[in-house]
Amino acid sequence: PVSMSFGRLAILGVGLIGGSLARALRERGAVESVVGCGRDRGNLERALELGVIDAWTHDPLEAVRGADIVVVAVTLGATADILARIA
Repeated sequence: PVSMSFGRLAILGVGLIGGSLARALRERGAVESVVGCGRDRGNLERALELGVIDAWTHDPLEAVRGADIVVVAVTLGATADILARIA
């Protein structure tokens, strides 16, 4: 059982790592809702269909607004830009 839970999780980069983490946290009841952020609309819509995320956006700042926890799961080359945009 999870002893700590969060309301809203923002996953920046809903790929294999980000999506797997979101799914695991949801299955364990550690998060109430998950918003995903990424560049590929098809991947985001698929994650929504699979129940990995509850909502999605292409805008990192929108994704992190109101989040209790933020996970950055983008490629190394995109990390600096993402962090600068949400700072």
